[in-house]
Amino acid sequence: MIDRCRDAYSVRMMCHHLNVSPSGYYEWRGREPSERAVANRALLTRIKKLHADSDGVLGAPRICEELQYQGIPCGENRVARLMRINKLQGIPPETSLEEKRQQSTPCWHHQPSTARLSRR
Repeated sequence: MIDRCRDAYSVRMMCHHLNVSPSGYYEWRGREPSERAVANRALLTRIKKLHADSDGVLGAPRICEELQYQGIPCGENRVARLMRINKLQGIPPETSLEEKRQQSTPCWHHQPSTARLSRR
């Protein structure tokens, strides 16, 4: 945020309002990215490629499964977090109308009304 607003406001004033010391800000800015950040960037590249290759169909569970199959250690939560941050979302498998009907309707419902009456 400080980097984006440097042209309009002084760094010292923004650090004061954000309760950050200017020396801490400059130290953070010059620091190398952590190993985890570098690993996440590399993993995100692979996630984006798998997501694009599947035309956006694959979600975090199946992408994680594919990465593990390729020998890349990762967890489903980590893949889901990286996908969520980068606005990548899989398409859930569609349930057919017949499957929905079978799940929510008792089996005797589709019988003719005379057959239902004889059951009483």
